Amino acid sequence: MTEQRKAQGLVGVSFEPGPDFGEDDLTGEMHQRFQKWTVSGRLKVDWCYDNARQVATALYKATDSQAPTLLALYDDVVTRILSEPKEYDTANGSAPGSETLTGNNLNLSALSRRTYTLLSTIVDPETRAEDLPGKYLLSASFEITPENEDDFNKWYDEEHMALVARIPGWKRGRRYKLVGHKQLEGGSLVEQPVPAEYLALHELGNGDFAHSAEIRHARSTEWAQRVIGAARRREVRAFRLHRVLMNLQEREGEA
Repeated sequence: MTEQRKAQGLVGVSFEPGPDFGEDDLTGEMHQRFQKWTVSGRLKVDWCYDNARQVATALYKATDSQAPTLLALYDDVVTRILSEPKEYDTANGSAPGSETLTGNNLNLSALSRRTYTLLSTIVDPETRAEDLPGKYLLSASFEITPENEDDFNKWYDEEHMALVARIPGWKRGRRYKLVGHKQLEGGSLVEQPVPAEYLALHELGNGDFAHSAEIRHARSTEWAQRVIGAARRREVRAFRLHRVLMNLQEREGEA
């Protein structure tokens, strides 16, 4: 495995389609409008640009029957991501332009945006640039007590990442730490419990990873059982790539 440190942050936008949501809402003008709303336009996230370079966007659909169903990941190379922008009207808790997320436009019932800073990136040496983002995504988030943070980070860096990387088709693993979050429902800002602080994203080319012997072993070691058992909260999600948008040039995910 090789370690890379390029993108220094991540914006994760998870959202649930409303009752009138259709596949066409993620194509053409509606898709561009969604991207502008969540990243650069309505939310004024100016740190997503560096010398006019557009962030890469990977849009995933859940394969685990859990909600939210859709997840958009925006890689960011600008360290200004650590400063959460003041994009909302805090007087009334509303988001400017939030009507584009409801009614007859994007038809979304809820939207959550989380901002992360990168801790580490490990890439399989045989992974090519065209293999990323991965066709499948394993997402794991952890809420860890302060007294267990050192043990958790040591476990993930020294044991767990290497064991997960043995899963057939594994391409890349990244670890992040939460720096900010926002939640919208019906176009208004709402209170939300703080999401789990640590996030790990594993990209794979094999959709059967959840049933592999390698992932079972990675979760069953003595160290893993101790860390997982001590976690306040743990959430594991599985997704499949739907489409990629980079530099405003869109390409479909593989069917």
